[in-house]
Amino acid sequence: MKKTLVLFTQEESGRTLIEIIASIVLLSIIAIPFAGMFVQSSKSINVSDEIIDATYVAQTEMEWLYHVSSSESGEEKGDLRYTKEENDFYIETDYKDLEDNLVQVIVKVYEDSSKNKLEAQMESIYLWRED
Repeated sequence: MKKTLVLFTQEESGRTLIEIIASIVLLSIIAIPFAGMFVQSSKSINVSDEIIDATYVAQTEMEWLYHVSSSESGEEKGDLRYTKEENDFYIETDYKDLEDNLVQVIVKVYEDSSKNKLEAQMESIYLWRED
């Protein structure tokens, strides 16, 4: 019997370990900066939410003070200095008399009653209606 040698031709249909490791390294080089960007974006969104909430509370308080300044409710300007807690924020209001019946109203919104972190502040000048 004749022995025939069968030569197998190798096709390169598979991937070598080096090619797989190289592709993983390249993907990692591309993906890691994007992961950092997503983490930073998430932190920015949380901070923005806190600022927007505090600004909304300050705006609501300013609108109430405007209503008081223009109404016939009989509220005195001395009643403008107060502090209160609302919507997990600590609100402090103050005023300064300007000329004539003009009053500068200041609303400060803090994170808590320790007043360590000012979340929002609004100031406006109102014509105070006095009867």
